[in-house]
Amino acid sequence: MPPNITELPPQGIPAQYYVPGIGYQGINDFGKVGYGGPCPPPGPPHEYVIIVLALNRELPPSSESDFDLVRSINVSDVVGYGVLIGYYGG
Repeated sequence: MPPNITELPPQGIPAQYYVPGIGYQGINDFGKVGYGGPCPPPGPPHEYVIIVLALNRELPPSSESDFDLVRSINVSDVVGYGVLIGYYGG
């Protein structure tokens, strides 16, 4: 995401890997790109992990997999990060 982005629209983000002006979206538990909503399995609450990296460089548009994209980032590129772990279900 560009540094001037302070929030995302509540809906309407295209389900595509790279969204110009916003950034990259990962593959969800449904095997598709973008947000799919919580759908925990039966049983105890399911863990959802969201990781945001602040980089000192812009990543070029790419059709690489999530794994390949993350592997292309050097530790020296990361200037900040955030992790959100949420539990849903039960």
